[in-house]
Amino acid sequence: KQGNTTELKDALGGLSLFAYNLSGNLTQHINPNFVTDIRQLLLGGVVCDEEHSCAPVILICRSGKRSLEAGKRLLEAGMTDIYNIDEGFEGELNDHHQRSTINGWRFRGLPWEQC
Repeated sequence: KQGNTTELKDALGGLSLFAYNLSGNLTQHINPNFVTDIRQLLLGGVVCDEEHSCAPVILICRSGKRSLEAGKRLLEAGMTDIYNIDEGFEGELNDHHQRSTINGWRFRGLPWEQC
């Protein structure tokens, strides 16, 4: 059973391009409502256009790959002020399958705080 958008917002603290099941595990399905969900969250459902600029969207995930795909979806939908944190928060895996050792937000010493 797939979780709905409200459950995703509550469980993840934001929206995701990818669908999660009710136990929080990533499924292989793309969230078909991602672009609509982002527009509703940012603009109350108003469509972005040249006359009414969209709010900037900054995307980040663990490695930068999912957020890149999410950004592509938003750009394809006509949103223009989209930014992706290229290396993600933890970056790529090293030879020992560990993150935060090669690149990423945390590796670069950029500010963050454990909540």
